[in-house]
Amino acid sequence: MTALLLAGHGSHISPRTAGLVWSYVDQLRAKGVADEISACFWKEPPSFRNALGNLCSETVVVVPVLAADGYFARTVIPTEMGLEGPFTRVGQRCIQYTRPLGLHPRLGEVLHDSVLKQMQVLCAGPKEVAVAVIGHGTHRDARGREAARHIARSLAAKLPDCDVLEAYLDDDPAIPSIYDRTDAPVILAAPWFLAPGSHVSVDVPVALGLPAGAASGRFRGRSVYYLDAPGTADVACELILDLARSCEPDIDSSVSRSGGAWSCFPAQGALHLWQEVCRQEKLTFGELQLSPSCVHPVGGGRRGTRVRSAAQLRRLVREQPFRPLPEALGLPTGWYAETGDAGTLAAVVETVYPGALADWSADRCGTLEPESLQKVAARQTGNFRKVDSLSSRDITRLTSQHCGRCVRQPSWNGAIPDPNALPCREPCNFWLSKAIA
Repeated sequence: MTALLLAGHGSHISPRTAGLVWSYVDQLRAKGVADEISACFWKEPPSFRNALGNLCSETVVVVPVLAADGYFARTVIPTEMGLEGPFTRVGQRCIQYTRPLGLHPRLGEVLHDSVLKQMQVLCAGPKEVAVAVIGHGTHRDARGREAARHIARSLAAKLPDCDVLEAYLDDDPAIPSIYDRTDAPVILAAPWFLAPGSHVSVDVPVALGLPAGAASGRFRGRSVYYLDAPGTADVACELILDLARSCEPDIDSSVSRSGGAWSCFPAQGALHLWQEVCRQEKLTFGELQLSPSCVHPVGGGRRGTRVRSAAQLRRLVREQPFRPLPEALGLPTGWYAETGDAGTLAAVVETVYPGALADWSADRCGTLEPESLQKVAARQTGNFRKVDSLSSRDITRLTSQHCGRCVRQPSWNGAIPDPNALPCREPCNFWLSKAIA
């Protein structure tokens, strides 16, 4: 078996950051390009750390859905996943790690085409226009600037009569410096981010002097036009496949493994869950009621909206309103999904509670391996390393405040959880973020 795993950043603020990655997953599942296809995130579940445990495949290809080969691609993901480089062997499993999506040369062509199209719409000549390529950047790793810098240089070579600049949200030169570095009356701001999340829709426009969400405006006497994030282009999934195929030929859109809307999901724990549901006839999983033929929120039934795809279900339970922690209590109701087999049942559960099924199965098999807060802190390279200094009183308070609002119960803090609850093997990113706030 072969798995394709997309690694993105995620967000506690906007559904569009992880939402773009999940849209890639939906498209790739529809094509049946691998036996298991999923995503993992830094800010949302399933986490980088636990995502490999959700898969049964012997071969896993991990594609970083990131714009740059910087701190997250080079440090965070490999550390969290235990990767040793482009090729890692763990027992019988082979894990291959590709270059980030943002380094694919064709993505730069997407941006170039977008610039030319906007210039044509504006009837603006090249000497009237400055193109500002805006990356995220970070002071933790200077290599985070390389992708945006490379794109800026490539655009400058193709548009020799335009001013082409680079600027960064969290590095130097900063975004506001654009206005001091060019006299062009028209500025095309080109975000070198993949997803239209909070950085693209709020932070960058505000730094440009535009209202949040604005596509154009006037600032400091210039006409500013804000281009789309390149990751939204239709070609993105093709580029992901291209990166994956470069190290694993078995991942191929010509090999159809698709059996329907709920195929190619992570398989770890799927058969175990099916057997338990069939044995008990009804099983409560978090705030879900499971039977061999149907999944619906506890207290509901076969009424409301019939869900027919993961994308539809995700919109209902994660995006309207946005729930950055899918395991948070208060699962939206008024929907149901028909199942009838182990794969479909597991796929619905995985969509509602990403990564929870594998931990549930491991816990009941006695193989769950929790990681203490100290172990989590020890592998951190950024701000989360501070959690190592938390007092026991702080840990108890944070756990009471935040874990009590979740269908998962901590297995990492030494407490004996309710045997009927969903286990939590380590403090999640949401908990860690609150701990250092």
